[in-house]
Amino acid sequence: MGLVFISIKLMITKLLFFVLFLLNPSNRILANNFIQDEIKRMNEGAKVLKSPAVSTLWGGYRRFKLFNHNQGEIVDFHSPLYKTGKLKIYFRQTNSDEIVVFMPGIFGSIEKGLTPQMIDQIEKTNVNLLVLPNMLSQEHIEAQPQYSNDPLLTEVLIHEAALDKIIKVLNRKNIKIHIVAESLGSIIGSAWANYDQSHRKRLSSLTLLWPPLELPLAMKNFDQVVTDHKEASKRCGPIKKAWLLFSELYLNEFPSNLSIENEKCLGSIVLIDGFMSKASQSWESYAKVSGQSSNLSPHSFEDFFRSYRKEIWNLIEQKHESTKLETWLKNINGPFKNSITIFTSQNDFLNSGIDLEKFKMNIGLKNEQFIVFPWGGHSGPMGIDNFYKIIEYYSPAL
Repeated sequence: MGLVFISIKLMITKLLFFVLFLLNPSNRILANNFIQDEIKRMNEGAKVLKSPAVSTLWGGYRRFKLFNHNQGEIVDFHSPLYKTGKLKIYFRQTNSDEIVVFMPGIFGSIEKGLTPQMIDQIEKTNVNLLVLPNMLSQEHIEAQPQYSNDPLLTEVLIHEAALDKIIKVLNRKNIKIHIVAESLGSIIGSAWANYDQSHRKRLSSLTLLWPPLELPLAMKNFDQVVTDHKEASKRCGPIKKAWLLFSELYLNEFPSNLSIENEKCLGSIVLIDGFMSKASQSWESYAKVSGQSSNLSPHSFEDFFRSYRKEIWNLIEQKHESTKLETWLKNINGPFKNSITIFTSQNDFLNSGIDLEKFKMNIGLKNEQFIVFPWGGHSGPMGIDNFYKIIEYYSPAL
């Protein structure tokens, strides 16, 4: 009974903060108090999330919904950069003078997975919204992009052209354009911001959510953490995994103090049943349009990149400067530099081995532009309720 009372009291307190915030939206001090209190509460509760993989699952599980409330529509973007001549994109039009271009993480679709939930979050701010599927998603692969020797530039030009189409539909002058990019989408988002600053200079801000700071290292780290969980995935089996999801994540805000075996079991859900399963699905899409054998399903991210996009793999294998976030961000100067915001976690396994403080200094960001959670693995804190409020407070994007 005591726990119920505490839970109700907490809900009332949070509701009161929101009501007061809505009554006085200009009161930044109140907003700051709410944001800081919520982050402090989550950081305290998340101390039980000792495994970066379990933290990643925690965030993904809390973000995933069977149903969403997306208010936009899926439309065809016609472009000669695709062999099929078109790509399906998501667009929501409002009366706002701002537009957010959201770039999903690896394998991110516009219709399923975690993207619809992020769309829900962004749409709460009533901005115009454009979403293109991730370059490794099934939709994107089946549209058959025609990459040049510079695949990152091709991706930038695709996004430029899609944005041009949407701005023409909006028919508004001086619209503010914000990029919000998650995980792998951050590489393209950063390359786009760099390109924009030397060309049209029309972007207003760049917000990166848990970006891989160096793609070659991130792929190596990703494959290692997947390998570390493969045997546990086999031992656990689907029944135990389902029980742990139900008992540890569905019934509780945070799991109990997990045994090492149960940590490995839960972690394998997001790594093996999640990421690697998505890699297999994207490979099947590639096999369908290329005539390759679907039996050559990748066992690692190295397998996937090497087989599907050799031009991208060549950049990764060479550790090319274009695969490093620092390359794109450190040369951005002027007012736009102050509009860059990065969210990450101290224990994001993608960036294991990188000195975050040194990275921040090298690209010239202030502390309030580089928000580092002490927990979360890869993107885990995005599972915080109303995470968009945290983005809204720290970033110019929302």
